[in-house]
Amino acid sequence: MAFAIATAGCASQSERGDAADAATRFLQAAQDGDAETACALLTPRTLDDIVTEDGPCPAALPAEELTGSVTRTDTWSDWAKVDTEAGTLFLARFESGWLVSAAGCRPDEDAPYHCLVGG
Repeated sequence: MAFAIATAGCASQSERGDAADAATRFLQAAQDGDAETACALLTPRTLDDIVTEDGPCPAALPAEELTGSVTRTDTWSDWAKVDTEAGTLFLARFESGWLVSAAGCRPDEDAPYHCLVGG
């Protein structure tokens, strides 16, 4: 899958912190083997996309491949890009807070990013 993000405007330090916190909760849940909690932190569209013939999200989420700690966070309006030493996450802001729209993303020759989840 490929994922691209459009950027417009800047966000406050608080918004960057909130996005980084959401990404950290997602990654920690995945690393702890708590796929149910990690799935609850996905956007509705990403959650719908991850359900496969393997079953619901907790069974289909490649949790063991979603690792890393936040090293940098950039936000634009309702979008965030969170980098880790193991890859990139993209998040979208909802009324309920920041949710992960793509994770385990790495630059790709054929598209801006290839993501393990979403995109």
